[in-house]
Formats: sequence, C-alpha cells, structure tokens
Amino acid sequence: MIDIQNEVFTNITNALKLVDANVETSSVYTNTPSSYPFVGIEEIDNVPFTESADCCDIENHAEISFEIDVRAKGDKRKSDC
Repeated sequence: MIDIQNEVFTNITNALKLVDANVETSSVYTNTPSSYPFVGIEEIDNVPFTESADCCDIENHAEISFEIDVRAKGDKRKSDC
C-alpha cells in the first residue's frame, strides 16, 4: 500500500491555515465537530495497481481517494466554506 495520507492531510491543513487560522481539521470522520469552521480529510480508498508492481512485488502506483467534508456554523453559505 502506498501511504500518502499524512502528507496529503498536512498539506491541506497548512493551506487552510493560511486562509483561516481558526480552521479545525481532522483525518477521521467527525459527526459533531468541537469547533467551526471544520474540515474533515479522510482517506476512503487505497487500491494498489498490481500490474505496475516490480519483480519483488513492490507496487509503484495506487488509486487513492479522499473525502473532504467542509462545515461551517450559523448562517454561513456554502460559498463561504
């Protein structure tokens, strides 16, 4: 399995903090965030592409999917998020 979850999470969190220092992020699903704005960044799929594995069965490619959940509180519009 190619594991880039921490790198993706850190890069997105750092970029969001440049826009709003108060944004809260999490790498696991959170039903009721403790603060807002909140962005959940969860890896939901990581499938190796076995046809690109080398002779030692080390994978070189994977199809990785993330789900991004953006939440605001109050009268915030979707465009604000």
